[in-house]
Amino acid sequence: MGKKSKVFDSLTNEAIKRHFNDNFKMADYIIKLARHYQESGKEFTLNSLMHDAQKAVEKLHRN
Repeated sequence: MGKKSKVFDSLTNEAIKRHFNDNFKMADYIIKLARHYQESGKEFTLNSLMHDAQKAVEKLHRN
């Protein structure tokens, strides 16, 4: 599979899902992150947004 599907696959595995009670909460988090990026003027792609969301969630739950 291509590079894009690698990021999406990693977001659907158990390591990421365990940080959220359900998929809707995960989607809500990613939407809020996208809105924040949009309001701050940061350019992003869906792939970069998903990657940033994954890193942020892992960082939050490490602390």
